[in-house]
Amino acid sequence: MIKTLFGKTKQLCVLSLVCLSLMAGKVDAERGYIYSCAIQRDYRHPVSGQVEDSGGEKSFEIGQGMVEGSVYGSGMLEQGSSGRLNLTFRMSLADFSGNYQFWIQPGGTGAFQAVDYSITNTGSDTNGTTKDVSIAIPDVNTVIRGSMYVEPMGRAVIFYLSPASIQEGYAGDMTPTLVTEKEAGEPASDAVTAVNQQRTSERQKSATPGLSSEKENKSSSASHLSQSPTTSLTSQKSNRKKGGKMGLMTSLDQKQPSENLPASKGSIMIYYLPTVTILLGALFLYIKKKRKSHDKTN
Repeated sequence: MIKTLFGKTKQLCVLSLVCLSLMAGKVDAERGYIYSCAIQRDYRHPVSGQVEDSGGEKSFEIGQGMVEGSVYGSGMLEQGSSGRLNLTFRMSLADFSGNYQFWIQPGGTGAFQAVDYSITNTGSDTNGTTKDVSIAIPDVNTVIRGSMYVEPMGRAVIFYLSPASIQEGYAGDMTPTLVTEKEAGEPASDAVTAVNQQRTSERQKSATPGLSSEKENKSSSASHLSQSPTTSLTSQKSNRKKGGKMGLMTSLDQKQPSENLPASKGSIMIYYLPTVTILLGALFLYIKKKRKSHDKTN
């Protein structure tokens, strides 16, 4: 009988550990919203106008054409319930390029930060192999600096990407990596259009010599830092400034401590650990009691 009880206890322990590991493994998946967007592809930096590639300004036309030929003009933007954002875009001509590297620049100003990426899908088009690249970004105004080694040229090429023309809903074939269940959102196409127009206007102003307009936009955004990151992009009013635009977490919002950060795997394990401990303790006492009664009968 004692062996039977110990066997059942062992099975329960194994089952508990399996359940905990499954729950921890689902932490990275969220409910949220998925949007279609345009991918702005630039040989020049879209805010400063700087050409960082070694080809220089004299190679702008060739460089711009190469960037547009290497990256598709449409992508997918995911907004998790915690406020996290993932941008997915498609690279073409993958048979002739590789060694991708990416950096992000929140708001299009300041220092670039190296960022990891994942290849979510591979396919093909008339130019050969394609690869879908997914990157976590801090806000919708982020500029992505990309580098890829182009074999026919024998060198790496520097280019810039950023999301634009965000629209509610996504009907493409890219694979979501952040959002597993879509939230029900209120349609607000007019608001989305107005916000996108405002964003384009801000980009154009900030690209002119002397970035005073960019500084003005950043200062005016400070009054909107209380914007909730869990609110749907399409349900926001169109008069939001850069800091709280589209209901998404921007670089300004990210500087403040957030209580809505996604739970880590460790915190999930700790949350369920007391329950498992209580169950195992109860089983231990039950076995001990049964053992005593068994000894008395013998």
